[in-house]
Amino acid sequence: MKKCDSLSLLCQYLQNLDSRQEDSAPTPKVRQKLQPDWHAVARLADQHFVLPLLYQQLVRKRILQLLPEDLQTLLAEIYKLNRLRNDLIYNQINRIAFLFNSAGIEPIFLKGSAALLMELYDDPGLRVMNDVDFLVDKKDLPTCVELMQSMGYYPMEGLKLPEDFYHHPPLVHNSHSIRFEIHERLHTDSVLDSEAMITESVMIKMPDGIVRVPKNTHFTIHNILHHQVFDKNSLNEETPLYQLYDLYMMRERHDRHLDWRSICCFFTNHSLQDPYYYSLDLLRKYFKQRPPEKIRLSVQCGRIYRRIMHYCNELLASYNLLPRTKT
Repeated sequence: MKKCDSLSLLCQYLQNLDSRQEDSAPTPKVRQKLQPDWHAVARLADQHFVLPLLYQQLVRKRILQLLPEDLQTLLAEIYKLNRLRNDLIYNQINRIAFLFNSAGIEPIFLKGSAALLMELYDDPGLRVMNDVDFLVDKKDLPTCVELMQSMGYYPMEGLKLPEDFYHHPPLVHNSHSIRFEIHERLHTDSVLDSEAMITESVMIKMPDGIVRVPKNTHFTIHNILHHQVFDKNSLNEETPLYQLYDLYMMRERHDRHLDWRSICCFFTNHSLQDPYYYSLDLLRKYFKQRPPEKIRLSVQCGRIYRRIMHYCNELLASYNLLPRTKT
């Protein structure tokens, strides 16, 4: 089974994940057609960090029983473990909220942890997270590090970051594998201003305190910047589905309330139209999601990515995020 076929099938099953209604069981005729190389599909889902998503969708569509038994067991176990891990992340964020609030600090959680707190997904076990990122005011960074250390966290060993790096060295814990990164500014700060992200952030009430997440428009901009411009995966012509799916779910839930005019102006003003339009085109291509109203995608979207590798490298170098080639 070709990789492109596996990707097409994987995306097909991930569509409309948020639907609350279960699909009817496939007919015998459909069952005959649903005999792909499931191990190949699962391997690809693993590479894109969407195995729990795939599992949930196969269960909802009543297709899971068509998979080999060993794969059914594996997917169920991975989903279970990720649900437990995300529950632990939520509990740790709740503890952080309590401690930080006592010092007058309300951290702004980003990316996957923001998606978890915003409830973009109808099941907290679906989003896979490598680490947990949150943003604080630069002046509060020393206090935040001290508070994290009081919880048993310590800097990851063997990792040296530049002195002016945008986040503190990752903080780890002996009792679990969750890694926290405290940002004093955004990776995208040269394009998307951290101060604006902080000022316009949205409050989330936790059981024992308050945290914040980016407003929906900033979440959308930040997502596109990461998975199309600043993320290393995008430079390898591999858009990670778990990041793209956050954008998909944001649109599924909040599309009418997103300020698409401001989003479009933001990318146009920073000469980033190609990554912006390409992201929307990927949503159309992979998940059959139509572009926002009054936004017309160029017929050349399919060719854009061939220009993006060179373009992104130049952009990253101009913002001192990649070393320039010596002449």
